[in-house]
Amino acid sequence: MLTFLADENFDNRILRGLQLWVPEVDLVRAQDVGLRTKSDEDVLEWAAQHSRIILTHDKKTMIAIAAQRIQKNLKMPGLIIARKALGIRATIGDLAILVNCGVLEDFNQQVIQLPL
Repeated sequence: MLTFLADENFDNRILRGLQLWVPEVDLVRAQDVGLRTKSDEDVLEWAAQHSRIILTHDKKTMIAIAAQRIQKNLKMPGLIIARKALGIRATIGDLAILVNCGVLEDFNQQVIQLPL
């Protein structure tokens, strides 16, 4: 099963909804694993070390940092950008599809933007 790391500012309503729709989802929040005040680079490095796909709303900085990791051939298990304008229910639905149908190789070295 896929494992996820939600960055510090990811909407907790989406996380709770995802956990209701897919109770077996393996999901941790950045603030729960000591990453609350860490830089985006540190968050991406932690996710790489723990093979966790990052969930974020931050397309301004996270995409560029993920792209740098990919260019440097560093491990990057995946980055999912969820636009806040998409809405909570639609985001939960898209994430539930990815959780239920995806495998880690689908996300490796990839940046995916929702909606699908």
